Amino acid sequence: MKNKDRVQQENRKALPKFLLILAGSVAVGLLFAGVIIATWETGTDYTLQDILYEAMGLVSPWLTGAVTVACMPVALYYYFHGKHRWENWDGEEEDVLDHAEHELSLGLIINSVNMVLTMLFYGMTCTLWYSWMGFLAAMVGLIVSLAVLVVYQQKAVDLCKRMNPEKRGSVYDVNFQKKWLESCDEAERTNIYRASYRAYRNMSITLPVLWCVAVVAGLWFDGVGPLAVVLVSIAWLVQTLSYGLESLRLEAPKKPTKE
Repeated sequence: MKNKDRVQQENRKALPKFLLILAGSVAVGLLFAGVIIATWETGTDYTLQDILYEAMGLVSPWLTGAVTVACMPVALYYYFHGKHRWENWDGEEEDVLDHAEHELSLGLIINSVNMVLTMLFYGMTCTLWYSWMGFLAAMVGLIVSLAVLVVYQQKAVDLCKRMNPEKRGSVYDVNFQKKWLESCDEAERTNIYRASYRAYRNMSITLPVLWCVAVVAGLWFDGVGPLAVVLVSIAWLVQTLSYGLESLRLEAPKKPTKE
């Protein structure tokens, strides 16, 4: 009985916030729908789409390579700073090694963000296709950036393996993440699992928001179509099934062993 009361109390506590978020979402949806319907009824010719597409088409080719030029010095700073800490470590103070690994991790995060932004701007260049010169500039920027990013990741991972001889895996191996995880100790695996769950929670919020944006963009902007909604829905479905099926696998009762 006490457990039932506790469950009801938790529901009552969470319900007002949930209803508030739901009401806010509905209000925003109605606002967008009203604007779109008003646009259709009045036949107003908005040029916002043309302005955005032209601006992105002009800028994206050059940003494909410029992102690496901007991010790589910061990533290299953390790499060399962490390397300097480790090379001058006396082997006694563990905090020094922890700080060195922390700086290597920061550099790798910047490297990963750099990769995503590079692919974003290259993709925008290809889909908008403003000019051949822009496409060629984006292609050169992509090739150079990918080469630099992969080499940086390899150097950073190799340095981490030198700092931790028990670590295994090469960045050029398709099973790198699996081998790296297997070489981590229990505390490191716990941190990885906690970070993965945080990423799952964040994506559980981000994907529905992106779905709404894709629906609105498909209604408001010509040429977007249903593809954006389909792609976001596929990513949402993959995340949901991956988490749900893996949870079922881990929680499945074990078969009794034969004596």
